[in-house]
Amino acid sequence: MKVRVLKRTQMVPRPLEETYEIFSNPQSLEILTPSSMRFQLLGQRLDSIRPGTVLTYRFYLYRLPILWQIRIESADAPNSFTDVQEKGPLAHWQHTQTFVSHGSKSTEVRDRFEFALRYGRAGEFAYRTFLKAILRQVIDYRSNKIDLFMHSNPAKPAKVEARPAPRQPHA
Repeated sequence: MKVRVLKRTQMVPRPLEETYEIFSNPQSLEILTPSSMRFQLLGQRLDSIRPGTVLTYRFYLYRLPILWQIRIESADAPNSFTDVQEKGPLAHWQHTQTFVSHGSKSTEVRDRFEFALRYGRAGEFAYRTFLKAILRQVIDYRSNKIDLFMHSNPAKPAKVEARPAPRQPHA
């Protein structure tokens, strides 16, 4: 079983405790995942997590519904938490989020994703063919969404005026 590790670090303009509270809320994952995947927490809605909390999500990959159950392995509020896959599409999944305060108004969010695929060579082929790109897109989307979500006043897109082109006389 080949274990892969992806890491992402991001600064957010929020205090440590508030940042932890947002990321440890089980519903946050629904917001931080592309809407095309229709990621949804099933069952009881919780405001926070603690070691042993089991969360079940459903999402879609190419219209194929997938159930994913994770267990909170550890939670050290407001510094970190780790979730592991109990049931789901991967042979192994462990996600650790660590939060480091940088003063009263800024927190560094560190994500470490560790995973392994099922199905041997077929799983490896699927990973190289399309799963690697999908996973990278989901992580990039998450990063962009965090930027928008965590900034009180996110940058607004430039206003563009669309005007019809002047009519040219027919020759």
